[in-house]
Amino acid sequence: MERTLFTGIDIGGLSLRNRLVRSATYEGGADDRGVPGPAYARMYEELAGSGIGMVISGFLYVSRAGHAMHEAQAGFSSPEAMSAFRRVTEVMRKNETPFIAQLAHAGRQTRRQATGVRPVSTTHRRSLYFRSRPRKLRSAETSRIADQFAIAAAHAREAGFDGVQLHAAHGYLLHQFILSGVNRLRGRYGIDRETGIGSLLLEQVIDRVRQACGKDFPVLVKMSAETDDPPPFFPERFSALIRVLDRKRVA
Repeated sequence: MERTLFTGIDIGGLSLRNRLVRSATYEGGADDRGVPGPAYARMYEELAGSGIGMVISGFLYVSRAGHAMHEAQAGFSSPEAMSAFRRVTEVMRKNETPFIAQLAHAGRQTRRQATGVRPVSTTHRRSLYFRSRPRKLRSAETSRIADQFAIAAAHAREAGFDGVQLHAAHGYLLHQFILSGVNRLRGRYGIDRETGIGSLLLEQVIDRVRQACGKDFPVLVKMSAETDDPPPFFPERFSALIRVLDRKRVA
């Protein structure tokens, strides 16, 4: 076990010196435009020098409407963010540490105070924790959100990130589409009767990210195996989602 943990591995074109991965963790350190500052850069510089195999950034919002409730959250909704992220990725590259940008949209799991607009979702139902009543998305808006993920991924690549991770877990927007207990949309963005999940938006995001960034740019997906929203997600619906990702060849 110990030998395996400290053995290098290749994942989707990325070469890791070992199998220790720093998963995404909210770090703060950005201004109100999502531009990371010196404290953000210092934290990642320390991680890069730690000898870890790969680092995944904290939640980076793909649009201001997708901003979570956390203050000082970084994101790609400002042009000034590009040069700031580039300073961080240069340090990671010097240490030969693959750096993955986690991209997300909060959906209903935020509040107007954070986004400036009414939260959106696949339902009018409030999140039990966040309590803001969301507005249900229309199909044209949903397609634009897929484009926002692709644009953010292209910015991430330009800024020097080695890949992206799509946050489709923990009740954020991509997860809200997947869950039959939350997705109340009708039509193609609703729940598929055969699989019991709503995977179209996630599939569109993967496709558009690859169109924007090329097939050689690694795309990872973060997902949850279980959820508090009924009906049970594991194992049948979880297996259906795995099959979707397997078709898309993502990690």
